[in-house]
Amino acid sequence: LNIPESTVCDIVKKYKETGSTEPKQRPGRPKTLKKRDTRALKRIIRTDRFSPLGDVTDKFNTSLDTTFHYNTVRRYLH
Repeated sequence: LNIPESTVCDIVKKYKETGSTEPKQRPGRPKTLKKRDTRALKRIIRTDRFSPLGDVTDKFNTSLDTTFHYNTVRRYLH
């Protein structure tokens, strides 16, 4: 498989210690928009690509239970 022996040993060791080979959760601020929110935002953008940001944000906020500032929406669009 052309994988170094040390890599295989590290993976086996990690599996024995934790019971999984998944990486640990990294530190940092959690994402503001969840995956579901991002999909909803993309769906709104696909319907009218040239809508102003304010209109997109209004449609997005009415489709969700929570509200987001237009700067948050802008960050996710770029």
